[in-house]
Amino acid sequence: MPLRRQRPPRTYLPSPGALRRERRALLQIRNDSLRDLGGLILEMFRQNRFNDELVRERCSELVELDRRLVELDEVLRAATHRAPLRRCECGSEIPPFSRFCPGCGKDLGVAEDGGEPEPEPEPAPET
Repeated sequence: MPLRRQRPPRTYLPSPGALRRERRALLQIRNDSLRDLGGLILEMFRQNRFNDELVRERCSELVELDRRLVELDEVLRAATHRAPLRRCECGSEIPPFSRFCPGCGKDLGVAEDGGEPEPEPEPAPET
């Protein structure tokens, strides 16, 4: 009997709802960790006993949470088949059909169909 080539196992994306729940839970953990870190640093300042290693450990946990959130956002976009959003010069993501940047307020001049910005008309030559 000829050997059949085995396919690699298929990987399925979790449902968008499950991804959103995980993201919401991670955001709550991140917010709580940030609040705890601020309280920890305040208490260290009050007692004049600063522990560099403890602060580094807590900050590295927060950086890891941020990395996981970015990763989760990418998976969520793939699971919902959404194209990545455009970005403004300031770095903010621009939602579809937006005329202004949500971060800096810059007028984007987006066409009504949600496409690319309309080209600016060229000035008429002076005669």
